Amino acid sequence: MLWPASSTIGEALKRAGLVTERRCSHRLMTAEPSPLREPAGANDLWTIDYKGQFRTGDGVLCYPLTVVDAYSRYLLSCAAHSGTSYPEARSSLEQLFLKRGAPENPQ
Repeated sequence: MLWPASSTIGEALKRAGLVTERRCSHRLMTAEPSPLREPAGANDLWTIDYKGQFRTGDGVLCYPLTVVDAYSRYLLSCAAHSGTSYPEARSSLEQLFLKRGAPENPQ
């Protein structure tokens, strides 16, 4: 015996008053971006971002963390992480600061 689709059963139960409709809890989330400022020169302002993720040849997820000089658009660092945790990001940034120093005007 073939049963009707679950959506058909759900509609029949609604019409019979046997199902109460749930309220949709979708909230529109809007970002409140901070105003961007123009860098005055090289090494004045850096941007940092995780660039999504991808699977390596052995199936492990890789999360690349990039640091870019906002003035020159020069890629200062691209580190492969196993996740987006604070300790991994901090470790990469500490290594970058030791190698290149810190940006002139961190905010």
